[in-house]
Parts: sequence; C-alpha cells; structure tokens
Amino acid sequence: ALDRATLETLVDQVGDALLVVDPTMGVVFANRRGSELTGYAADELPGLRVDQLLDREELRDRPLRVMSADVGTIVVAE
Repeated sequence: ALDRATLETLVDQVGDALLVVDPTMGVVFANRRGSELTGYAADELPGLRVDQLLDREELRDRPLRVMSADVGTIVVAE
C-alpha cells in the first residue's frame, strides 16, 4: 500500500484538476492543477466547500453530477 505522501506526489503529477471531497462536499485534498483551477493554495482548500470554489452561474448552468454520487463513486465534470 502507498503511504499518503507518495499518493499525493503521484496525484500531483496528473494533468487534470483533481478535488477529493467528503460527503458534505468539503474539500479533503486537491492536486496542483486543482489549486491552479480554483486560485487557492493547496493548503487553503481543505475544509472549503466545492460550491464556494466554483462560479455560481456556471454551477447553475452546468450542475456537478457529484451532488448525486454515492460515496466512493468517481465523478467527472468537464
């Protein structure tokens, strides 16, 4: 099994933004691209809610499918 530091290093190399959220939509982890996308430093993101990070008009026009996802489900929003 990979330790957390190794896993975070690997996920940081992904070219896409990745936000890991808990069931309340609070950010648990964000990779480097997730930080760039939101404009927050990676250490500022944990504890913030996804709806605080994304433009409200965009969320209204293109709601995240994650709102109906089950725990453990991978959700892609492009």
